[in-house]
Amino acid sequence: IDEVLKLLVKNQKALELNTSGIRKKSDDYSETLAVLKRFSALGGERICLGSDAHFPEHAGADFGRAISDLRAAGFTKTCYFKDRKIYFQDII
Repeated sequence: IDEVLKLLVKNQKALELNTSGIRKKSDDYSETLAVLKRFSALGGERICLGSDAHFPEHAGADFGRAISDLRAAGFTKTCYFKDRKIYFQDII
């Protein structure tokens, strides 16, 4: 995994933290957090949030918890893309 994460950092690629694992009570979320912590430790800074919202009430679901988890993993900002351009937002 380190080899892939280092390549992502080097090429300034973003990873997504998808919160659907929280909503579905899946163990995948904890495994995702371990990868994100390692990504951060290797210098990764570009992290996006997603929620797999197939229903309006799921849009942005559990983003509060995700932000807390990202902060604990060492991230200070999230990113999003609009018209293929990256934008950053500080985690406060």
